[in-house]
Amino acid sequence: MRRDGISIRVHTFLSDNTNINLRARTRSAVLDILDYVRKESLKMLVDHLVEHFGHRFDDVDYVDTLRQLRLKYDQMHEVPDDAAGGGGDGGGGEPSGDGS
Repeated sequence: MRRDGISIRVHTFLSDNTNINLRARTRSAVLDILDYVRKESLKMLVDHLVEHFGHRFDDVDYVDTLRQLRLKYDQMHEVPDDAAGGGGDGGGGEPSGDGS
């Protein structure tokens, strides 16, 4: 998998230096890709995208897909409450008996 290929497209998506028609088509295509990555929970790509572009995604508040991608990232990195370890004592009792 080539993460730099998707990075180039995301840079184009975030750039204001492209032709308006090209930018509209690129944005649509990139949003479709990002939505697919999110829906399929492609962890390696979700991690890469949010860790490298998350600060830029946060500035784009008119696109729900970017917010959902950040949420997916956060969910993937949540530590479940019971992951801290369980601990019951096992409840085993000591044998009783006087042996007489």
